Amino acid sequence: MIIWHEEMNPYITKQDDGNERVVVCTIQRLTKKPICLINVYMPSGHSKKTADEYRKTLAVIQEAVLKYGTSHDIVIAGDFNHDLFNRRDPNRGNLIQTLNCCELSVLSDGIVPTMISNCGRFSSHIDLFMTNNQQLCVNPCALVVEKTPDNSSAHTPILIDIRSDEKCVAAPVSTSRLSMLRKPQWRSVSIDRYQELVAENLEGFDLNLISPDAVANIIQLAVTDATNTLMPPRRQLSRARRHKPWTKPIADAVRRSKLAHMHWKDLGKPGKDHPTAKARRKASRAVRTAQRVRRAVGRKKFYSDVNKAAKSNDKAIFHKLIKRQRSTKLAKTVIVVNDKQLHDPHEAANAYGEHFRNLATPAENPLFDDSLMNLAQHDLHSVQEMLTSQPLLSQGTLQSATNSSVLKAISSLNKGKAPDNNGVTAEHFQHAKHQLVIPLKTLFNKINSEKAVPSCMKEGRKLPIPKKGKDPTDCNNSRGITITSQLGKLQESHIRASNNIPTSQHALQFGFTKDCTPQLAALCVTETLAEAADLKIPLYIASFDATKAFDVVSHTILFRKLLTNGTPGNIVEIIRSLYTDCEEIVLWNGATSDPYVVKQGVRQGGVISADLYKLYIDGLLHRISSKNLGFAVGTAIIGAAGCADDIVLIAMTTEDLQQMVDEVAWYARTHRYLLHPVKSIVSARGDTPPESIILNDKSMTCSNMLSHLGIDRDLSKKNMMHT
Repeated sequence: MIIWHEEMNPYITKQDDGNERVVVCTIQRLTKKPICLINVYMPSGHSKKTADEYRKTLAVIQEAVLKYGTSHDIVIAGDFNHDLFNRRDPNRGNLIQTLNCCELSVLSDGIVPTMISNCGRFSSHIDLFMTNNQQLCVNPCALVVEKTPDNSSAHTPILIDIRSDEKCVAAPVSTSRLSMLRKPQWRSVSIDRYQELVAENLEGFDLNLISPDAVANIIQLAVTDATNTLMPPRRQLSRARRHKPWTKPIADAVRRSKLAHMHWKDLGKPGKDHPTAKARRKASRAVRTAQRVRRAVGRKKFYSDVNKAAKSNDKAIFHKLIKRQRSTKLAKTVIVVNDKQLHDPHEAANAYGEHFRNLATPAENPLFDDSLMNLAQHDLHSVQEMLTSQPLLSQGTLQSATNSSVLKAISSLNKGKAPDNNGVTAEHFQHAKHQLVIPLKTLFNKINSEKAVPSCMKEGRKLPIPKKGKDPTDCNNSRGITITSQLGKLQESHIRASNNIPTSQHALQFGFTKDCTPQLAALCVTETLAEAADLKIPLYIASFDATKAFDVVSHTILFRKLLTNGTPGNIVEIIRSLYTDCEEIVLWNGATSDPYVVKQGVRQGGVISADLYKLYIDGLLHRISSKNLGFAVGTAIIGAAGCADDIVLIAMTTEDLQQMVDEVAWYARTHRYLLHPVKSIVSARGDTPPESIILNDKSMTCSNMLSHLGIDRDLSKKNMMHT
């Protein structure tokens, strides 16, 4: 029996070699040869049958040593049930012959016995350690541990110390260190040296013999260890607030203010009507005026730089502007939960974690229709049974990863992003792509064959960002930005490149579409309004607000849609593994929440997430189009225009609009998401008031103000104003 701590799971793989008496495991190490650990329990007795069984077991051991001896350091441990140091033992010759054939050394001096009979009359050396590399062990002989009173066995424990590679057992980044993760400053890192270190860290591994989890961990540790070695130590910045240097006008104003204050103080701090008090106030205002002038000049220069960047396509200035717009003083925000203020960052992080955990867990609602869910569960169960019983059926065209496909996936990663939970960024792969192409290819092919995605590729951390104009103390008013695994993104790129994810979509779906702007959906509304105005006919428009649309996608229904749209069953199983047991934590002001499992929704930032969501919602547009309802602009009938989850309905009559709203409501019920009855609005062009439209037995809000894709339209005016 071989026992190890669960933290070692990614590095230890039980091999198929051996039998009921021989167990073979391999232990991967980052910078040294892996270890092959063989545990044996030899037959005991002196009969002919036992002797034959003993020789057969020795043959199994010899076969394992010959298989792993060239690529691994061998360690054999166990109860051999025959004394190697007793010349009268009948099986001693067979044991010595095996030792010589396999070039093994015994880690024992043969002095202290390892087995003493309970009566104390007999002793022997039948418990042994053997190895093909004596340099692997700290001491040349195993230590025989003194028996303790609670040890009722005749055997005495023995142990050896192996020179460990601390990088082998390096644990994943702890949650307490996630807030300290930083992107490597690649300008201060020698790329050539980084590539050499990555190659050295990967040298000596036989990745074909270990699990996908172990391969993924080895790759991530190889790249992060290389950058940690080359990066300069992190400087501890002072907690004191760093002020910008004063300009000359500010310095002069401060000097005059200090002189005025000194004169006022020397006169005994007279009242506000005294000339020195007035001079003091005037000088103080001059300081504030100089500071405001400086900020105004800075703003003017910044906007000038933005205009220049727009003309020169300078992305650095663009991202600087985005960061400036998004910056908020989160450290001063207090979270309120059940009328209780949470000042402690850990309590606030757990409050956010509970909010996002509830959002990531499917919830029942009386409005939901379970018919589609039951059908999807039945279909997926049938596919799983088919793949288990007949694995050659339903095989897709997800070809084996090649060097060129891996390099293409690496190039597709976006640079400059925050590191994932393991400290890996896109640049880690892009700066050492030629050193990593073979390990990554091996990883992807293992995932394809085993249909199991490593757990480290399904981790993420979520950062709550308060919505603009909403109360930041309420968790419900924050949207989560998730940072996912870079290795997971590479795997999704490989899946997408296989062209097995359905990409065909309705012609009026303009969201997340290549070479297509979302404003085309707004253009559909504009053109129908203009046509209705020219023809002087009524026009009715309904816009919908789907509550947390991306976060509540049912995985079961989504996987069935993949199957019914032509995605082969084995590829659906890989995507299913990618979405099963995804684990996230919330990072808030340096504190982290307890981890939770994401059981619904599409992966934020995933390469195939947009395709999956459009597939999930695409059926709605097709159902509405099949009814031939909508507004005719020339020969085109526009009934619904979509931009991802943002859908508007356009109709000439309220009866047609009601039918279309009923289709939207039915689709939401069967696909298990909610439509907000108040935020979903009905509008009518001109002075015609919109009639009551029913959504889930409730009247929709009627308004002449239509807000769609950031454009506010006042439909009550003849010359509609768009803002």
